[in-house]
Amino acid sequence: MSCDLDRRQKNMSCYLDHRQKNTSCDLDHRQKNMSCDIDHRQKNMSCDHDHRQKNMSCDLDHRQKNMSCDLDHRQKNMSCDLDHRQKNMSCDLDHKQQNMSCDLDYRQKNMSCDHDHRQKNMSCDLDH
Repeated sequence: MSCDLDRRQKNMSCYLDHRQKNTSCDLDHRQKNMSCDIDHRQKNMSCDHDHRQKNMSCDLDHRQKNMSCDLDHRQKNMSCDLDHRQKNMSCDLDHKQQNMSCDLDYRQKNMSCDHDHRQKNMSCDLDH
């Protein structure tokens, strides 16, 4: 009977040790899991944050590039418009000068013809 009692006590003691060890292992395991979960969430939050910042930076670069292209395009257009107006003005000026020169030549020729004609007429009158 004493042996039975000793054996039961030993069994209970082993059982208690085993449960405590299991409980301790479970606790360690849960703490490790919680720690991993927290690390994982923090890493994910950090990645999300980096990803958002990279996206924002890309968006900003894209908008700035677009604005720069728009500005270059407007400046090129303004420059083309200015060149075109200057060329047109120059053409207009050349055309007016040509016309004035033609008018002058025409008037001088007419005056010369009138003069020659008057002289011829006067000479004819004198001969008569």
